[in-house]
Amino acid sequence: MILLLLSLILYNFTRFREGLDSCPAGQTNAEVQKQRRCNTVNAKVNQDLMASVKKNLRDLQSLFDKTSKKIQINQKQAQSNFVNAQKIEDLLDGKKVDNSNACKKYPEAC
Repeated sequence: MILLLLSLILYNFTRFREGLDSCPAGQTNAEVQKQRRCNTVNAKVNQDLMASVKKNLRDLQSLFDKTSKKIQINQKQAQSNFVNAQKIEDLLDGKKVDNSNACKKYPEAC
């Protein structure tokens, strides 16, 4: 999803037009007026493309924020799983294990 949004943003940047590239400047007054019209059209197209890029960046930022939160939650759960696995290993080795947190959560098991 992130790659798709990123590629859309880059694609939109490649579509920007410059006035001189699409409407070559001329010597006569009519050609100068045509050049100005082309520049105006190109400016509007570029504004529309920039709005699209900004929207895609907002979507990408939102996706990044959600992913970051999920990564942090996953890290906390992984740490908890590691601690619990260590307690199970200690229990299997015959060591005394502090299971007071488990007794708080499930008092009928203690």
